[in-house]
Amino acid sequence: MNNMEIELITFGKIVDFLPAQKIMLEDIPDTDGLKLYLEKSYPQLKTMKYKLALDQQMVQSNAQLKNNARIAIMPPFSGG
Repeated sequence: MNNMEIELITFGKIVDFLPAQKIMLEDIPDTDGLKLYLEKSYPQLKTMKYKLALDQQMVQSNAQLKNNARIAIMPPFSGG
């Protein structure tokens, strides 16, 4: 069994239903698994576009999670 603590940091309207927090994950080894977990736990997330950053690096493809990783969940950026 693979347990790890992940820090979630949220931005924009995502904060309304998914506040920043630390969560314990069990047997979720990567960002694809994390997205599925979050979308099941917070169905509002499934209906919107968002990006993940893992330890301050934008996630472009599935990435391995490590204990104490920091995941930022961000709505799409707009110009300015």
